[in-house]
Amino acid sequence: MSELLEAMLEGLYLNPMDPRERVLLDAEGNPLAGVTLHLMHEVWGKNYLHLEEIRSFTKGGARTLMEILAERADQYGATIGGTVKPLPAQAYGMKKMPKKKLISWYKQFGFRQERPGGDEMVRHPRVAG
Repeated sequence: MSELLEAMLEGLYLNPMDPRERVLLDAEGNPLAGVTLHLMHEVWGKNYLHLEEIRSFTKGGARTLMEILAERADQYGATIGGTVKPLPAQAYGMKKMPKKKLISWYKQFGFRQERPGGDEMVRHPRVAG
């Protein structure tokens, strides 16, 4: 695993049911949210991460995890991109978020649509100033 990806996933735990996913736990060890994140330097550039999936196990869990990822992306100068795709609610026991609402959710963390009306979103690192 690359140094950048290791730094981005620091403190997250391997999901024993899905080795691609890392899970954020609360102080008692209960899962809050999970993320599948890949380094795509071969395709997009040295500090480009592909966000395949983020899901919440509790209300606010994905928000907490995304705040951590956004802060670390800024710290390491990493761009995060991915395709907006609502997850099937029944698969995870959470309420399904419609695509339009999901796009708005990502925008709260600095993601922008690559093309108006498109499903591809990207978040460039914020420069402290």
